[in-house]
Amino acid sequence: MSEFKVDKNVPMPATRAAGRHAIFPWRVMEIGDSFFVTPDQTPLKYVSRRAWQAFKLTGCRFMTRAVDGGVRVWRIE
Repeated sequence: MSEFKVDKNVPMPATRAAGRHAIFPWRVMEIGDSFFVTPDQTPLKYVSRRAWQAFKLTGCRFMTRAVDGGVRVWRIE
């Protein structure tokens, strides 16, 4: 006999990310909005990778550019 109790009728969470706190403001940005990230906040290579993942999830396009002191991210579509 298993040591785990089987539960019935427990709803599955809507998405894998349910309950996670968003690090970047992808979903609230409008076209032309931008935000700035410094290396002490997060690794700069991570930002462009997350922008690509945000595009795949939201369909909104983002552009990243290295600027003095960090990276700036714009929503372009």
